[in-house]
Amino acid sequence: MPNCFKIMEKDSIEPVIFAEIDKKLCEMLEVPEHPEFYVAAWVDTIGLMISIGKQLGSEELRESVRKMSGEGSDSWKILMYLETNYHSDAWYQVK
Repeated sequence: MPNCFKIMEKDSIEPVIFAEIDKKLCEMLEVPEHPEFYVAAWVDTIGLMISIGKQLGSEELRESVRKMSGEGSDSWKILMYLETNYHSDAWYQVK
């Protein structure tokens, strides 16, 4: 019974593939893409927080990332980029 989430561009309801977002994040951070892992494990950290209901743009998500890694960290920069360019949706799915 997973918690699920999707990330969409600000002006769209169509989900964006995480690998496409990751490519943009790598460009923003000026780091090479990794063939197996997302930069700064953003899907496993920020994505998890989104999946449990902390929406992009919410103070709750900002505070969680601030406590986890601090302002100025790569995770904080990723969150700011995501908030500027995307919106999110989360739901609970019963198998």
